[in-house]
Amino acid sequence: MPTQPRDDADPAVKAAREGRNGQILAAVITGLAGVLVAVLTYLAGKDQGASQAAETTPSPAVTVTVTATATVTETASPAPDAERTTLTDGALFLDTLTPTGSPPTTGTQRVGGQAYQHSLGFATECGGGTATTVFSLGKEYQRFRTTVGLAEAENSEEAVTFSVFADEDEDGLADSDEQVGSVASQLRRPATMDVRLSRASTLILRTEADTCFRSTAVWGDPRVS
Repeated sequence: MPTQPRDDADPAVKAAREGRNGQILAAVITGLAGVLVAVLTYLAGKDQGASQAAETTPSPAVTVTVTATATVTETASPAPDAERTTLTDGALFLDTLTPTGSPPTTGTQRVGGQAYQHSLGFATECGGGTATTVFSLGKEYQRFRTTVGLAEAENSEEAVTFSVFADEDEDGLADSDEQVGSVASQLRRPATMDVRLSRASTLILRTEADTCFRSTAVWGDPRVS
């Protein structure tokens, strides 16, 4: 039986087979290239999307609190004018008036360690222990205030009585029914008075020593308002 020639020995068959293998290889390479391009495109798109997302994601807000510190400088009020003797806060000091009756000494007196610039002083002596002084106020006032005491005394156990009268009938007399306040004071034991005047326009002050002794009875800053 005669032997037939092998297909791979035939040049035409070999050429056809090589051509087919080349086509298959080219198709595989082309397919792989397409897959690679698709993968690269996907990765590039993913990275770009992540970058855009990072750019568009708002950063968390930061709150900054600024505390301002203010420095306050207090300006000291000017000291009261020592020469202002007539009116202070609407009050009329009696040492600015010219009274009748027993004349007082005016000026600064110290009572209980406190200085009073608008004081009225009356000396009490044997045979002259009572002083009565009348002040014409010029108009009606409702209130009288003062601090009373002894500036000096030879006997600290003795007392002086300070009495206030609202002279409603304006006769210049200290009538008992016109008395609106009275207080006794000893050396280093001052007392305060704050009395109603019943809208009186004439005021009477009386100082009276209970016994015979030397002293200076002081009405400290007596004023009406």
